[in-house]
Amino acid sequence: MRYIPTPRLGIVIAAAGLLCGPLVAVGFAAWLPWVVVGLVLGAALLDTLWMVPGAALTARRELPARLGVGARNRVRVVVSNASDRPVEVKVRDEVPLRLQPQPEVVSTVVAAGVEASVEYAVYPRSRGAVDLGWICLRWRGPLGLMLAQRRIEPAVDARTARVYPSYVDYGRFVLESRIKLRREGPQRMRIAQRADEFESLREYVPGDDARRVDWKATARRRRLIARNYEEERSKDILILIDAGRMMAPEANGLTKLDRAINAALMIATVAAERKDRVGLFVFADEPLVFIPPAHGKAQISRFMDALYDVQVRLVEPDFPRAFGYLKSKHRKRGMIIMFTDLIDSEASAQLIGHVSAITRQHLPLFISIRDQSLEEASAAPIDQVRDVYRRAVAEQVIYDRDVALAQLRNRGATVMDVAPDRLTVEAVNRYILLRRTGQV
Repeated sequence: MRYIPTPRLGIVIAAAGLLCGPLVAVGFAAWLPWVVVGLVLGAALLDTLWMVPGAALTARRELPARLGVGARNRVRVVVSNASDRPVEVKVRDEVPLRLQPQPEVVSTVVAAGVEASVEYAVYPRSRGAVDLGWICLRWRGPLGLMLAQRRIEPAVDARTARVYPSYVDYGRFVLESRIKLRREGPQRMRIAQRADEFESLREYVPGDDARRVDWKATARRRRLIARNYEEERSKDILILIDAGRMMAPEANGLTKLDRAINAALMIATVAAERKDRVGLFVFADEPLVFIPPAHGKAQISRFMDALYDVQVRLVEPDFPRAFGYLKSKHRKRGMIIMFTDLIDSEASAQLIGHVSAITRQHLPLFISIRDQSLEEASAAPIDQVRDVYRRAVAEQVIYDRDVALAQLRNRGATVMDVAPDRLTVEAVNRYILLRRTGQV
């Protein structure tokens, strides 16, 4: 605990100097300054003695279990006053600037023998665990000449903030998903023909897939008869996230990895609503996170806990190792949704080379996130010679990237090339489309 003079004490000293200075200058009452100084110091000492003792004030921090990155999050500090006098306290929570606390200092009056709480907002810039500092309290003496300051160490469970991917809009997506489910009802879907999904025969309807025609039944009845299949209620959905160096570029304050994580969580939320089993696999040069497919909302919480502290690794992703690990962990057929980015066919050769093996067992959906800076550079006006070179390089990189995406498509994969701001919406819509059309 420490004591600090207030501006009021400075004003009192300055006023005393202005009063005594002229008198001393003319040789009158040379002893007066010493008396004034003694009075001022005595008043400051009395103010210190009369103020609420530091031991009577305590504080604790109350944090949400999860803070959302980029969202407004409320943090509360509760101040207790064990003295017999009310006191006005200024509270400053020593949190890192990356949390962007607003306001930084909050005042409150704490009555004698009770608690009072103050709140402030934080706007985290990035995911992960953030170490927090101590709680700083300041209060004045009754004369307003001195300040007391006490720094209080928070409880163990309030020393670290866990910043998660932003989930503010998840409720809206879940609501939209429920509306879609109600509209669909228990309808039967056109899907890949599998013996365990066959339900019945019915007359062929124009627009039906020709592969659904049952030729034996058609010959017997002398009119086109189609097999009717009912969608399997639950599918395995595996979400793969590349955390390698190509996921580091930022767009509007979020890295490609951040956007991929947000989209992955949204897909998982919608998939859980549709009763699918959802799993997660994050990798870079080595496997980082694996959560096997499972049902229910509890799976979303597992995803959140696993993903909140995943950061980009400035290394090349090891696709052969990743797919080998995945094969050892999960052999059942399902849908693979991979968030990644491609530069060109040479840099992405490992991924392209393994696509055929993946398509034999799973339905792969590769979602590549565009680099908006390249598109802006390729469309920028040419004013100087260097602009010509910059534009040519950007166009070449875009062309090489398009070639790599085309090679993935040629090997049977479904490929999306999405702008960062549209990633979540487009990814969720494509998942719903693939499930509704029964391609999984």
